[in-house]
Parts: sequence; structure tokens; C-alpha cells
Amino acid sequence: MNRERLQRSFSVIALVIILTLAFRVSSSLATIYYVSSSSGSDLNNGISMSSPWKSISKLNSEMANFKPGDSVLFQRGDTWELATGGEANSLNIYGINGSSGNEITFSSFGTGARPIFDATNNGSGVAWRGVISFRNVSYIIFSGIKVYNSSENAIDICSWDSPCDDSCTYVTVQDCEVDTIRRSAFQGVYVGHGSAAAGAQTVNNITFTENIVHGSGHNCIRFQNVQNSEISKNTVYDCSHVGIDFNWESGWDSYSSNNVSILYNDISDSGTGIYPNHLDNSEIAYNIIYDSIDDAGKSGGINLKGETANKANGPDGLTIYSNIIWDIDACSSGCSETSAIYYGYDQNLDIYNNTLYSNYRSCKDAGNHDTINYTNNLAYASSQSGCEADYPSDPQFVNPGADNFKLQSTSPVIDQGSDLGNGLSYGILPGSTFGVGGTVTRVDQDHFGSGWEIGAYVFYDESAEAPDPPTGLTIISPP
Repeated sequence: MNRERLQRSFSVIALVIILTLAFRVSSSLATIYYVSSSSGSDLNNGISMSSPWKSISKLNSEMANFKPGDSVLFQRGDTWELATGGEANSLNIYGINGSSGNEITFSSFGTGARPIFDATNNGSGVAWRGVISFRNVSYIIFSGIKVYNSSENAIDICSWDSPCDDSCTYVTVQDCEVDTIRRSAFQGVYVGHGSAAAGAQTVNNITFTENIVHGSGHNCIRFQNVQNSEISKNTVYDCSHVGIDFNWESGWDSYSSNNVSILYNDISDSGTGIYPNHLDNSEIAYNIIYDSIDDAGKSGGINLKGETANKANGPDGLTIYSNIIWDIDACSSGCSETSAIYYGYDQNLDIYNNTLYSNYRSCKDAGNHDTINYTNNLAYASSQSGCEADYPSDPQFVNPGADNFKLQSTSPVIDQGSDLGNGLSYGILPGSTFGVGGTVTRVDQDHFGSGWEIGAYVFYDESAEAPDPPTGLTIISPP
């Protein structure tokens, strides 16, 4: 018996050694490629910093050779002027697949500013295809790049292609910047496809995090028919239409994104902050949305309006909680949808513990919906009446004029909220920051005081002696 056990032990040890060696061999076979517009040559082998490739055209021609674990690094401080001097219109990341733990990575090397893809001279490019374009890929990390002044979508992941049967899975875009989309019909970032052919497409496990997106003539970020994904810790501003959009084009209503987390984003100076009107079974939480601009006579914080013809095509199963929305008041005419939170033609929404300050309306109920739970939201200083009256007395924010909506110790909203249960109990601790570089500290509503607060912040007296660290504390910080 002991001999059999010993043999089994040796077999297990041998298997571990084989798997470890296989992993090491796989990792050792990975190649790092270098690209530099200032010092490279397409005649180089590209596999050392002293012999980098030069052009995006060369990189596109080598794309099929990249294998799991490989990296492609662009020289920091360099700029690629696309569609000039024989350069390509776009970086085409097509038909390559990494694996879990051995992703194919596109990033940067050296010091200085992010590498820049300058699309000023790329004309209209390839219709509906991005400056950075992904098709039929999996396990890709794209990090640390800036796209400037595009006339098309700046970053495009499996959107608008024919016959629209491509696949993009396990793609991460992080620490990038999109600066200026100069044509009004295009997006800063476009993920997924919005046509009736999208049913043949697979777009899932997309992570878009720690990016800066600004200066879009239309939407800054649009997701369509995307599953099991995350949009988090981004700073988004100056979007003439929507900051984060899930809308569909006319006639394409039968496909919705599903199970997407929209968390910890900083969204400002846009027509509408978040427009999830074709999004199901997802959460929108711990975002700040503020300083709206006029967008065709309206503006909004979170606009949950579905399709008027069929509410079944609208938002379904969303949880919207612990967001802070203020100064949503840009409105030149009509103003029918100008609200911090707008809902109607939708179903199964939980909207709770949001802070809504100094908006045209705190909320508007457009009707024609099923099962809307609207609880513990703190509205104050609204210009017009909404679906819920403002809190009847000053909630005593620390300094709302400086956008500080933490609660003073004398606030009447402390311990006055309804207890919604353990699954819904996390609020924001004072000192949290949002967007790129931010850290949001979440804390259970039951840790301080005798009950839940109304609004997004949990009161904690920072001047008092610090209590024992609470259990159930979650700190969200950049990776």
C-alpha cells in the first residue's frame, strides 16, 4: 500500500514538473517585438530595442506571425502619422489569439509620453473601421497608446464589418487615451455590432479600464451586443452626444448587451452621461456624472428610456446604485428628457442610494414600464419637480459648491434610509475618487451608525478616533 501511494505521489510530482516545464518553455518561446517611428527600419528584424521596425504597415504584414505570450511594444515619445508617406490607415489586429495567462500584448517601451497614432491625415479611412481595429481575436491586451484626431472610430473592436460574423473575446484595453473624433457620426470607442446580422457575432469578456476618452463629435464609448464585460475607472468628457452608450440604430432592436458592469467612471461635459437603453442584467454603480452640455435640446445623467414601440427591447434587469450626479441642467428647448435619472419603456429596474444635486430634474418617470424600485435616492436643489420630490430639508453636504457631497455629522439623512438587504448594502466612504487614477472605497451601510443613509455616501466621522477596521470593506484601486 505504501509503495502504491509512493508511486502515485511520484506520478503527481512528475506531472507538476512536466506542466511547469511546459509553461516555462512556452514563456521562453514568446517574442518581444519593438516598433519605433523615429529610429526603426522595416528592414530590421524587430526583436530588439536596437533593431525595431518602423511602420504600422510593416506591423500589419507581420500580424499573423504573433503567438501566445508575444508582445509588441511601441517607442514612447514617438508618433505615427497614419495614411501619410505610405503608412497604413489603421493598425489591424486581425486573426490572432493568445491564451489565458499568455495574452498577446500591445504596449510601449522607453520613457516619455504615450506613443501617438495621429490620424489627422487619414481622410475618411476605411468606412466604419477604427484607427486601432480588432477582428477575430482572443486574449489580447492593448495598453498605453494614444489615438489622436481620428475621422473614424478611434478604437474599434468587432464593429461594423461585413458579413459581421467575426469574434472578439477576452480583449482588454487599458491606460489608453482617445483624443478628438472629428466626424460627428463616429465614436471614440466602438465595441460590438449594431446591425441585424449581429446575431452571428461573438463579442464578450471585453474589459475597458483606466482610459481617457474625450473630444468626440458623437459618443465617446459605445457598446452593442456585448456580453460579460466591464467599463471601469475611465475618465470621459467632452462628448457631444453620450459618454457611455448602449443604443441601437433604428430597426436593430432585438439584440442587447448583457451582464456588463459600469463602475467607478468619471463622466462630464457630455450630452448624456450613460445611455443604457439596450442593456440587460447589468449594474451601473459608483460613477460620477456632472456638468452636462446641451444635446439637441436635452441632456441627461443616466437615461434609461427604452424603445417606445416595445418596452421589451428596452433596459431590463438593471441595478443603478451609489452614483453621484449633479449639474445636469443644459437644455435649450423642450427639455422633456433632461433629468439626472430618466426612465420609461423599460422593466425590472432597481434604482437606489444615488445622490442627485442641482439638476434640472432629479428624475423623470415616462411611464409604460414594469417593476421599478426607486428607493433611498437623495435629491436636492432641483430646478423642476420630478418623479420624486427633493429632500424636504438641507441634507448638509460638506461643500456642494466644490462638488463635495459627503455628509456632515448633523445631516438629517444619516440612518434614515431603508434597509435593502445584504446584497445591496455597499455605499461610498468619504475620500473616494473616481476615474483614471481614482480609488473608490466601498463600505457596508451597517458598519457605522444604526441604519442606512439616504444617498450614495455612508457617513463616517473622519475626525474621530478611527474604529477597528470594518469587515466587508472593499477598496477599488488601479491594477
